[in-house]
Amino acid sequence: MGKTPAKTKPASSSAEYRRFAEQFVDGLLDSKQPWITQYLLAGGFTRIPTWEKLRSRKFAFEVQEALESDSDLWEEWLYEAITKRDRDKLIPYIVQRCELCEIDEDGMARLLASVTPTVLQASQKQLEKKFTFHPGAKAKIPLSQYPHLVKTAELLQPAILSFLKLPPTTRTLPERLHYLRKDHPEASKFLTVYIDCFQEALHSRVLLQRAKKNIEARARVLAEALAGSEYKLKFSTSREYLREARLLAQNKLSY
Repeated sequence: MGKTPAKTKPASSSAEYRRFAEQFVDGLLDSKQPWITQYLLAGGFTRIPTWEKLRSRKFAFEVQEALESDSDLWEEWLYEAITKRDRDKLIPYIVQRCELCEIDEDGMARLLASVTPTVLQASQKQLEKKFTFHPGAKAKIPLSQYPHLVKTAELLQPAILSFLKLPPTTRTLPERLHYLRKDHPEASKFLTVYIDCFQEALHSRVLLQRAKKNIEARARVLAEALAGSEYKLKFSTSREYLREARLLAQNKLSY
């Protein structure tokens, strides 16, 4: 949780922070909303969302994007408290963070709203509506093709991971792809057909920035970027369509 941009009221008392912490932790540990714990571990709630964000599709999009990213780093005791749903350890921690950041009443209200099921559901509906209706230009991919896009990304990811693990060599890209045929025949065929896109993706600084932590994350980002190659999508557009497809497939966020 971060400091609010502007305090509308003086900092709250310890008793108010305690009441807030109890309600917030109850929301975090709600068994009907397991996505919240995962969102927290993925770095969520580092900033207090604005009311504008909570009331728009931006909140659901931010949650989805965080859950697809690499997990954030936590102190061992806090990670254990979160994963073991230890209310007695989490409440004092939240109180301490509130006092440190001097969170005001409005900030606490926004944080409580962010762990309220109806808020995320309303945000998701707006997100799905945006994806279902495309005013103006016709969508590049019809909704019927969304499952195929997801399947393609899932096909490519393990093959690309194997490719990235190959030792450095002076062999050409087609020659290196040849080594994938035995274990990843379909993915190898796809990457060969769209080898120019694959070459471009491998050297894309933007894609590299999206996955700095480990090779598995890089393979996932590359697979998402290349999944839309047969539709002639830009890398960023392909990844956006995949996020849309996954959200629509779930109907509602139930992580």
